[in-house]
Amino acid sequence: MLQISSNSKDVKLSVLESLPHLIVHHDLTGWVRSSDIPNTKILTDELIRLSAENKQLKLDLAHQIKLVGQKKDAKHLLEDEFQELISILDSASMDFSNLKDEFGLKIDSNTISVLRASIIFKDWLMNGVTNQVGMSEITKFIFFDLCPKLQIHELVTNEAVPKVEYRRYAITKRGQQFFAYVEKKMHKSKGKTGMESMP
Repeated sequence: MLQISSNSKDVKLSVLESLPHLIVHHDLTGWVRSSDIPNTKILTDELIRLSAENKQLKLDLAHQIKLVGQKKDAKHLLEDEFQELISILDSASMDFSNLKDEFGLKIDSNTISVLRASIIFKDWLMNGVTNQVGMSEITKFIFFDLCPKLQIHELVTNEAVPKVEYRRYAITKRGQQFFAYVEKKMHKSKGKTGMESMP
């Protein structure tokens, strides 16, 4: 392709002869006008923006996955704690001789586990129990015998009632979670022994 030219005519002639050769052998598509070249700045800016957005989404996803993992860990810890608490309350007994006939419970002994008593009187605990004048035997049992044992485990709290002299035991958030857990266990174990045997 290299040719020595002595004048402008030779240069023109060489260019005209070389162009067909270049087109055939180098797969050229022709000249491109500057107006035909796309504006790559817009595309580049969009790619940069999408890349930054993608990076942020990945960070957000990793954070959410971490939070879900922490929640699962916390849930397992709480369930383990409640399972241990079930065992503790089930092994602790209370005198129930004054009330077992009233409830028609078929209990051989005069004692009942704190867990079973808690389940029997769950609705009372949810509504709150006070020590106001004229308490029934059931209310006395719940207020003076059962609730103090549950308060040790932060399932209920003893609080003053505004503008009156009596006090009230009210269930705590932890207590609500505990009884929800017990109910789920009882529901799952239907037809089995153990938790199903509790009323």
